[in-house]
Amino acid sequence: MTDFEKYFKALQVHSVDEITEQVPKRIDDSKKLASALAGRAKLLKYFLLDELKRQEKEQTAGKLYPLFDTFRNFVFHELTVEEFADTFAQSLIYGLFLAKLNADTQLINLYNAKKYIPASFELIRELVNFLDELDNDKYKDTKWIIEEVLTIMNNIDLKVIHESLSFTKNENVFDIEQGVAISFFIKRKGLEKKVFYTDFWGTRQDKYLTCLKNSISSVEWTEIVPKTPDYYFVPKNEQYKDEYDAFYSVTDIFKVYSLPLMTGNDKITVHFEENQKEENFTSEFRKYIDNLYGKGITPEQILGYIYAVLHSETYRKKYIEFLKDKFAKIPFTADKKLFVELSKLGTELMNVHLLKTDIGSDLNSYLGTGSDVVENVIYTQENEEN
Repeated sequence: MTDFEKYFKALQVHSVDEITEQVPKRIDDSKKLASALAGRAKLLKYFLLDELKRQEKEQTAGKLYPLFDTFRNFVFHELTVEEFADTFAQSLIYGLFLAKLNADTQLINLYNAKKYIPASFELIRELVNFLDELDNDKYKDTKWIIEEVLTIMNNIDLKVIHESLSFTKNENVFDIEQGVAISFFIKRKGLEKKVFYTDFWGTRQDKYLTCLKNSISSVEWTEIVPKTPDYYFVPKNEQYKDEYDAFYSVTDIFKVYSLPLMTGNDKITVHFEENQKEENFTSEFRKYIDNLYGKGITPEQILGYIYAVLHSETYRKKYIEFLKDKFAKIPFTADKKLFVELSKLGTELMNVHLLKTDIGSDLNSYLGTGSDVVENVIYTQENEEN
């Protein structure tokens, strides 16, 4: 059994697809990019490890094992084959990422990646030379995973990724907290109606210089098509819009709702006696829940379920584009058993957040010296000023 086959068995999966899933169509998040590349780097490591062991055993010619020999003889004498395979896999994928950063809008492939790596990165260029070997049939598995990585690289939103990895400060051009948009409206008889968008990242000085050095015709614009009912004048990723729009909006669930930190109607939403409480669901929503799960589902169960959904990392990441500027929409599972399980989890989490219960784990343990017990409260004029 090869190292790659052992890796499969340890993961208890049946195909590569179960590990890599579908190659993401578009990546505009650095964490998502890191996750997509990490899984493929692990696969690549075991492909390379199997090939290294084969070349060592059969003493066959090739670039891979001589590279390992060079590293072991001149860099680290105690380097093992597995350590080299791991280092090589990660460095090779980093090299392809570096190539894509320099290629910008140009697509990179097995044959042109090296030319986009600066000469100053001599070691990375040497490792990327290995791509020349991949047309050899013995590297077909390795070639497959590298081509997947290249597909990912060619589908990342470079501008967003670069900004998320950049330490450059992004400053507003005016002394206000809100974002600033400068609009040019051109009305001319016979002129086709279109909307174009661009943005600048960096310090205020950088943005001023960009404006001075460019004109409307030299700036790189992105055409957008604003749609009803929102008419956003910025690019939006609407991949899951139809799916999200089918969910139940918070504004259609609750009779009374408001922004955070204000109730909007204390007489309805704030009570101190148990018998004063009343269900705050719209009649249409209550009918929907009764039809979906049967009568008997309590308001507390529904609230627990909603709380669980809103704190789901998968839900937040998948629908982040639609959660930025409106009340959330909630998907309700058709599986009553799953609804009850999620409701319990949401209720537990709610009670932890309200300090009603202790989850009994390191998630809420006290960090630092001393304890989390407040033993003495002291008021001073100095504290008030601070």
